[in-house]
Amino acid sequence: MPLPDDPTNHFRPVIRPDPIREAGEWGRAVQHARNTVASVKLVTVRAGGVHSLQYHHQRGELWIILDAGLLVEVDGHSWDATVGEEIWIPPGSTHRVSAPGDAGRFIEVSFGHFSEIDVTRLEDAYGRSG
Repeated sequence: MPLPDDPTNHFRPVIRPDPIREAGEWGRAVQHARNTVASVKLVTVRAGGVHSLQYHHQRGELWIILDAGLLVEVDGHSWDATVGEEIWIPPGSTHRVSAPGDAGRFIEVSFGHFSEIDVTRLEDAYGRSG
């Protein structure tokens, strides 16, 4: 079994795991991670803020957009994300998000080994490297 920091780690999914959908009289739910290695963050991008253009070796990320106004870039393609949009970012894909107008939020579900050491920044507006 590979170590958590091993780039061949079998926990890092190349394709998005299938969500589990549930519906009832009360409404509906979508479960994105069940009994798997995953981390969840609520990310707020301040008005005018921009994340680093970056990639990861050991995790894939699922972004779920909560607010309008976020600009998303994945592998050189940019678009205005819509509320409720789900964006899969496989390991090795370059990505960033910005809020050119008002602040915006998204949920980030990271599948695989989560470590800030696994961030490779290609561009950064705040002088961070690595």
